[in-house]
Amino acid sequence: MTVAADTRDKPDPLDPMNLPIREDTPFLPAVPADPELLAAGWERRTMTDATRQAELVELYESLGLEVKIQSLSADDFGPDCTACAETACTSYTVIYTRRPK
Repeated sequence: MTVAADTRDKPDPLDPMNLPIREDTPFLPAVPADPELLAAGWERRTMTDATRQAELVELYESLGLEVKIQSLSADDFGPDCTACAETACTSYTVIYTRRPK
């Protein structure tokens, strides 16, 4: 007779909350910031979809910041994001802000 091992005290390796944190690897966004906008004083804030864009623009403008929206295409995403970028991310935009000049 085979007795199953007791797994109640062991973390589930398939649970995403149990994935190790790689502190040696910085977070790299799927779409890098536009170097021309950065050079012009803009700061990349977030990448969002159309459902949240208006809310975020309103928030940043209420803080007295200028807001610039950059539309994205599937070509803007890296090679790891091919199929998903073409289907799920077509409405995504990147929001940049800067202090008024």
